[in-house]
Amino acid sequence: MPPLLLSDDEAVAVVACLRMAAATGSDAVGEAALRGLAKLDQVLPSRLRADVVALHDATIALPVSAPAVALEALQQFALACRDHLITRFHYTANDGKSGEREVEPAKLLCRGRLWY
Repeated sequence: MPPLLLSDDEAVAVVACLRMAAATGSDAVGEAALRGLAKLDQVLPSRLRADVVALHDATIALPVSAPAVALEALQQFALACRDHLITRFHYTANDGKSGEREVEPAKLLCRGRLWY
């Protein structure tokens, strides 16, 4: 990935979003966000570091009871949306019953850790 030229506001927003993703759990998305944060921390200008630390110190992540989502599944559904592919997946409903669906996804919707 080539170097990015971000404004100060954009850099702080990227760090804030990665921190939110990292705080949601220990799934692959959170782990990838932590790796990205570590890399950004190395190149973040010192004038922004104080703002980012203040944002981190003032933020509390509430525990989420939703199941972790697999990063690979999100990537596969995103590709299916882009390429208009029919996708088959197994799932477990809230009542504990499992099933299988075949869909042609149009969009991915994220609300917290829940994906639709």
